[in-house]
Amino acid sequence: MGDEACAVSIQFLEDLMEQRAAGSSGSDAPGVGSSQTSHYEGRGVWVLTAYGISGLALFGVLIYYFSVYVTQ
Repeated sequence: MGDEACAVSIQFLEDLMEQRAAGSSGSDAPGVGSSQTSHYEGRGVWVLTAYGISGLALFGVLIYYFSVYVTQ
């Protein structure tokens, strides 16, 4: 049973990759209010995302050291 399930999942993934490569997918059907143009984020969005992740990491480190200081 395990080999059959693995073969089915591999076949499903191969079919999905072929659909993505061809540009057609059942989930890509246009919905209400959706447009067919691709959405592109500019460099500024990625820079802000990097700053946000870095800020959260720094905040986590500061909280860790603060909690160590408070518990002593």
